[in-house]
Amino acid sequence: MERFKGWVSLAVMRDVRELELNIENQQRLELPESIYSCRSLEVLKLDYDFDIAVPVSGMCFPNLKFLRVSLQYPENQLTEKLFSSCPSIEELCLKVYLKYDGPATNFIISSSTLKRFYWTVLVDDYNFAFNNFHHNCLIMAPLLQLLHVVDDLMVSYEVHDLQFLQTVNLAILFLQWSVLNPWEVVQLLNGILNCKSLTLSSGVILLRHLTMQTSVCYPRFLS
Repeated sequence: MERFKGWVSLAVMRDVRELELNIENQQRLELPESIYSCRSLEVLKLDYDFDIAVPVSGMCFPNLKFLRVSLQYPENQLTEKLFSSCPSIEELCLKVYLKYDGPATNFIISSSTLKRFYWTVLVDDYNFAFNNFHHNCLIMAPLLQLLHVVDDLMVSYEVHDLQFLQTVNLAILFLQWSVLNPWEVVQLLNGILNCKSLTLSSGVILLRHLTMQTSVCYPRFLS
């Protein structure tokens, strides 16, 4: 642990601009405090479930433009603060691992600088007996141009201020369609239909078919 922190701290002291960390360990590794205030860091790739702590000041990674991070069963305290605390972020690649029967997780992606957002939701254990999906993702990014979503769980989405959106790739990989509320994906599509290029997976097309079969009047999202 201390050796790892020493390596990262040394890189920070030498004004590192790009840092990629991929270390397999049986327990989470804490990032050293110095990395959060590093002004030279522009690219950060965390390909392991590191223990991330947003500084008390509410601001971290002051000049970071690209962030790739993986989170396993994250707590709301982190997901609601981290991404809105990066004042210069332009591209975010976020991969999360959730559980069907885990506590509700709220992701708030609020940024006035974000232009590209790659969002992947994976499930580590399929439990089809559980059908109360309560994970949520709120996206508020007025400069967002590209949105790439791969969802293995069907999170509930809410989007705002996406008037500059150009490209959207939406892939729903959910396997147990019989317990899925099609409104979840319809709600997302209603907020992104102003984009110039929209690519949908077969799972999304299937959801459209489900909405046509139900007596509930869902908005139409494909012509």
